[in-house]
Amino acid sequence: MKTLHLINSSYSREEAHTVVFELLNDKISFLGKKILSNAERNLDTTHYEARKAALIAERDTLREVLNSIDSEFVDVVCDIQVIPKVAQKTA
Repeated sequence: MKTLHLINSSYSREEAHTVVFELLNDKISFLGKKILSNAERNLDTTHYEARKAALIAERDTLREVLNSIDSEFVDVVCDIQVIPKVAQKTA
């Protein structure tokens, strides 16, 4: 397992909004492309559609949270864990 400390800084509310929303919007866009690619190949898109909807909801909640903060600055911390998966053997 490898942990990447992607974000660990203090930002103004506006900067925090930009940093976090750019990441979220890129992930949402990536999922949209996966949905389209799978749909064109008649593959299941259920998981990607659910993840996209969940991220959009989280983004909306985060927007409300950032807008409700009275402080001019906020700490943003984002760690990513990369965990290798063991390939499953087929019979």
